[in-house]
Amino acid sequence: MTDDTFDTTCLRHSDILSNLRCGRCDDLICPRCMVQSPVGARCPDCANIGQAPIFRSTPAELTTTMALSLGAAVVFGTIYGLIVWVLWNLPFNFQIGNVV
Repeated sequence: MTDDTFDTTCLRHSDILSNLRCGRCDDLICPRCMVQSPVGARCPDCANIGQAPIFRSTPAELTTTMALSLGAAVVFGTIYGLIVWVLWNLPFNFQIGNVV
């Protein structure tokens, strides 16, 4: 009977025998450096673990976004208020016009 043991080692940890390969680049990885992704096991390089793009904004970008959002809210709130005011007062204006 032959001894079919692992004869390969992890690229990052040379003391760990592994036969697991990255699903993207086919490099040998061990369970310590493996990153589980929705499509299978990946090496840390292919998994590209980083910060989400939304959290990489500069303070100037955040300030600009907040100022533009506040300005848009004021403009649309004013327009909405005028539309509601006109629609609310429209029936009363017709009643006063009929009395006079």
